[in-house]
Amino acid sequence: MLNSDAEPVAGAYNRRYVIEQLSKELESSRLFDQPVALLICSLDGLPQIDETLGSGTGAEIVRGFVGGVLGSIRGQSDWMARIDVDQFLLVLPQTGLSGGRHVAERLQRLLKDQPPLSFKGPTELTMSIGVTALENSYELMSVPILEFLRTVDHCLHTSRRLGCGHVTAQTALQARALSADIQSRPKHDFN
Repeated sequence: MLNSDAEPVAGAYNRRYVIEQLSKELESSRLFDQPVALLICSLDGLPQIDETLGSGTGAEIVRGFVGGVLGSIRGQSDWMARIDVDQFLLVLPQTGLSGGRHVAERLQRLLKDQPPLSFKGPTELTMSIGVTALENSYELMSVPILEFLRTVDHCLHTSRRLGCGHVTAQTALQARALSADIQSRPKHDFN
């Protein structure tokens, strides 16, 4: 996979690939009326581990993590990309929200049962995950790509607020409805 679309340290696809491929995945899902799920996995405390255990440890952990994930997803359809130092986007075609949540929980177990190795040995690590999906024709046609990405990012931030190791799953339409409900509530002035 090492090419201009691959992130050299991890061997996962990079942001450039995400931008080009995600719109193609959505078009395919729309054309065949198939669900598609997104996960953002954030390795909790990765920058601090690199500082504590020494330079290069984080890169080893990331390589081990990516290898574990790629070995546990469907190689012919699912794909992942590194989108930040400690964040990875997984795209799961033909997968709804419950399937995406199942994959997230399986990845949590994998990280716990088989922690990534570094030259200092296994590194205990937790992961916060956001999950979203477009599950039906209406969602596929009415939710633009940026809203889809914002929803999965919102789910990740919710998981992080709940503490290390949480999974938060929500469809884009659920997030849209919640946002509209919050915005429609009367504002209180407590001055």
